[in-house]
Amino acid sequence: MAYAMNRMIRTLAMATAAAAFLLALAIWSAPKADAHEVYDYRCCGNNDCAPVPDAAVHEAGTVIIFRIAPGTHPMWPADKAAALIVEVDRRLLEPRRIDGRWHICLNSALVPLCIYPPDRGA
Repeated sequence: MAYAMNRMIRTLAMATAAAAFLLALAIWSAPKADAHEVYDYRCCGNNDCAPVPDAAVHEAGTVIIFRIAPGTHPMWPADKAAALIVEVDRRLLEPRRIDGRWHICLNSALVPLCIYPPDRGA
């Protein structure tokens, strides 16, 4: 009887290990969300676009000013001492709207590539 119990425990342990392995493999190989599903390829290299809160955006005539706090955009990390101020000409606005928020895409030199205005249902 002890032999049968040991065999059952070993079988259960192997089945659990196999199930854990298959679950890990499924998670690892699952398709990853790509920023290009939201942003245009010409604007985004997978980590340089992000939403910006309305409070961080000021519209002044033909210029839009973004005040990006440290850590709130992938291109302006939390270790920065001050907010990044980006002034953008309205002509950079994309016609396509993503959601109800502003989105800005910056390259590594912090030059704006694309600006997506909020979709306010208008």
